[in-house]
Amino acid sequence: MNSAVTSLFTFLLFTGQALIGLELPTFFGDHMVLQRDKPIAIWGSTNPETDVIVTFGGEEWKTVSDSQGKWRVAIDPQTASAQERDLKIESGEVSHIFEGVLVGEVWFASGQSNMGWNLKDTEDAEAEIAAVGVRPIRLFQTTVTPAATPKQDVYGNWRRCSPDSVGRWPAVAYYFARYLEEDLQVPVGIIHASSGGVPVESFISKDGFLALPEGRDIASNLEKSLVMARLKEIRQAYDKDMREWIQQSANQDGGNESGERSARPEIPKDLTSSTGLPMAFFNGMIHPFTGYSLRGFIWYQGEANAKPWRAQHYAKSFSLMINDWRTHWNELLPFVWVQLASYEDPHQQPGKTGPWTILQNEQRRVLSLPNTGMVVANDLGDGENIHPPKKREVGRRLSLWALQNIYGEPVVGSGPLFREVSIEGNLVRVHFDSASSLKTRNEEELKGFEIAGEDRIWHDADSVIDGDTVLASSPNVPSPVAVRYAWESNPLDANLVNGAGLPASIFQSSDWPYDVN
Repeated sequence: MNSAVTSLFTFLLFTGQALIGLELPTFFGDHMVLQRDKPIAIWGSTNPETDVIVTFGGEEWKTVSDSQGKWRVAIDPQTASAQERDLKIESGEVSHIFEGVLVGEVWFASGQSNMGWNLKDTEDAEAEIAAVGVRPIRLFQTTVTPAATPKQDVYGNWRRCSPDSVGRWPAVAYYFARYLEEDLQVPVGIIHASSGGVPVESFISKDGFLALPEGRDIASNLEKSLVMARLKEIRQAYDKDMREWIQQSANQDGGNESGERSARPEIPKDLTSSTGLPMAFFNGMIHPFTGYSLRGFIWYQGEANAKPWRAQHYAKSFSLMINDWRTHWNELLPFVWVQLASYEDPHQQPGKTGPWTILQNEQRRVLSLPNTGMVVANDLGDGENIHPPKKREVGRRLSLWALQNIYGEPVVGSGPLFREVSIEGNLVRVHFDSASSLKTRNEEELKGFEIAGEDRIWHDADSVIDGDTVLASSPNVPSPVAVRYAWESNPLDANLVNGAGLPASIFQSSDWPYDVN
């Protein structure tokens, strides 16, 4: 061992430090897409107090790692480019060269299984996959990884768009990216991190919950609700097993054919651990990406929250999550989501309210946050399938919202959204946003509206379109005070759309408590 190596070994031995080379999170890799027209953050770790050089597009940026070896570089804003280029990072004698890097629009896609649903399993998938060609669209696919504490990296890799790969891409995110790329003519990158059966609260960080009193209350109440619901299910299963055991024992007259009595069911343990509890999926799948330069977020989730003990709190929880993510990215990034599609059996009587309906309305209420949007999908659902196959139109509608509100394109980005009501004698006039050229989807009589008086009893309404408003009335409600629309989990008759053919959202004009039944 020469003197230089001996000296270095002695230094490391007594300082407790070790050479770690040059490490970066996995999402900095070959074929990645960098966000155009914004500073681009690149970070990682190397040896303490060591020079780091980042080279891209003929330019160079330098920094020095801190005492823990952490470093971060902000690349100057870059213009969009479909030309594949190398990104080189050097530290000491170690370097990484990432090939095939593009610059364009980067969106983060997250939520539940409807966001993650594979393209190959959706309507018209075979024809779409065959025609996809090679496009400047890239996907970073994240492995499902809940975690008890915040992680710094994820498992995954960037994938090029081609007929061989795209069948296993998340369909909604793929179509969203495809329509953006076609209209904007720039590369599009999607970072995808979703998982089935996960409530929104699991995507909120610990800091997010603790930042506000209502956040602490939500976390506490959620955990109590989950535990109580799970205990109820466990108790019911145990009682069923006990009834069967008692009956079996009676039939056996105290024993089976071998003369041995069946084993008495054991009292089950308290199964209170769950990956659906708060923070688990934020820690494992969202936190590692915080700081990656993005244009915005697309979101498709809510099924796991469409439960009696969760649905009515969704607006608070979802708003908390959006604000939490924006805090971690330190930017008021656009956030657009898919309202749950129609599901379950339709009913034909007014006044019924279920958790699916409540969840949809709570999603609409979150639009009070700035720089947010919502895609209505009630006309795209399937009463017998919680994963409706019409994902192309969902992705297209998400892209329309982004094209209008983020990119300033001359398109209509939303269906009619409730704004306010005015009472005109026995009539209720409903005013909407995004309501130009109101019509019915099937050119039939307008349906789906209910009105109520001070007694809060809902009745089907006769409704007509009057310009950019709707007039609703009922002979059973001479003095109306409230109106609602599409108020069921599968509103087959709700048919109000705007001139672009985009459907109106469920709404209730009053702030009355939900009459769950």
